[in-house]
Amino acid sequence: MFTALTLVTSPSQGQETAKDLLVASIQKWAAGQLDVSSESIEVMANDSRLIIEGCNSEYQFNFAYGGQDMVSARCDSTDWALNLRITVSPMINGYVFQKDLPVGTILTNRDVRRTEIKKSRGAVTNDKAIIGRATTVSVKKGQEVNKSLLNDTVTRFVAKFNISKGTVIDRLMIEAVQASQVNIALNQMLTLDTIIDSKAAANISEGSLLVKDDILIRGSALFPLVSIARGAILSGDVLEERSYFGPLPRDVVKNFDNLGRATSLRQLEPNQALRYSDLRPLADISKDDIVTLTVNRGLVTVTIDMRATEQGYIGDQIMLENLESGRLVRSRVTGPGTAERE
Repeated sequence: MFTALTLVTSPSQGQETAKDLLVASIQKWAAGQLDVSSESIEVMANDSRLIIEGCNSEYQFNFAYGGQDMVSARCDSTDWALNLRITVSPMINGYVFQKDLPVGTILTNRDVRRTEIKKSRGAVTNDKAIIGRATTVSVKKGQEVNKSLLNDTVTRFVAKFNISKGTVIDRLMIEAVQASQVNIALNQMLTLDTIIDSKAAANISEGSLLVKDDILIRGSALFPLVSIARGAILSGDVLEERSYFGPLPRDVVKNFDNLGRATSLRQLEPNQALRYSDLRPLADISKDDIVTLTVNRGLVTVTIDMRATEQGYIGDQIMLENLESGRLVRSRVTGPGTAERE
């Protein structure tokens, strides 16, 4: 007769073996009935309280309730029966690991093999998504390769030989190696462009992994050539662009293109990098300046001298006064001492 599902708190080892045999038998039988591989059949028999008695005769199976998702299993020798639900997962060509691997392993084609696996979310079907990536956890031989188990790698750099403090580092002094993002610290995240032409901040031993504290990064900034008085106009006559190694204030003026027209807010000394907090932008037009105004009227262009009633920078709209009539005209500043009006 058919018996109900029996539940206990902890099955014996013999019961576990009987369960494994039953599950394997159901998979084989259902696969034959459905014309699929036995690996694609999953039997819902994971409840640890489920007792499966040993069977001395062949199991008898049939689909229950007119469908194909429930299998009735019967053992004539022990006179028991039960129903177990099954699911069928489509099979695809995927990958499994060839051997046990620790976390952070950079994968090669020798670490995985192609085989038929159950279709599942995150299953990897292309070796290009595997090779060169790193394991996020330890993995076991035969375990399916899943996207959740893989991580991108990053490039780190090691010294090919001893590098003395103060040496400017070139490409021949370092070697690139790949590492898992899981294992990399923030101070190891350096790019090749950052390292090349930097200066060693301390002695670096052969084989050492370079970190940010090992190098002084090259940069550029404007430096006074001489002492500059407060209120002086800043230009190439008193400033030079100079390379430096190491940190400078965030608001440092890196080059003349970033300087624009400006005057000094305080006394500036040589060997002190120029900062934006050291300068005051100089207006392109100041109040009462005589401004050359260009007026475009179709194909005709007229220029006339006007007086500025306010200061302005390039792009600003300011009021200009006609020197003869006193008429005010709003115009756009186009440069030092120049403006235009359409």
